[in-house]
Amino acid sequence: MNTSLSNVGDQQIDGLLSQFYKAQVPTPFPPARSNAPMPVRPISRSRTVGSKLSLAASVALLVGGCWYLSGVVTQPTGKANTGTGGSAKVPELLKVKDAKGR
Repeated sequence: MNTSLSNVGDQQIDGLLSQFYKAQVPTPFPPARSNAPMPVRPISRSRTVGSKLSLAASVALLVGGCWYLSGVVTQPTGKANTGTGGSAKVPELLKVKDAKGR
């Protein structure tokens, strides 16, 4: 099919494509193979319980982690964590010296 598509309208392109794909389909179309029905195996109860428990644990871990990171658990008094009053020591290299050099 060596038709130039630059001068062809939309309806003609649809017709050309329709002809092309109809030529590709075998006639008569082969019949579908009939497959024997697959035996249905019941899902064991322990398998569904285990998957539900793992889903519940992952959701609880996700919610608990977000709750912990938001500071709700670490600051029960409602005060914002300003970083003062803690026991952390600032290394000497990171201390800011005042105007007197101390």
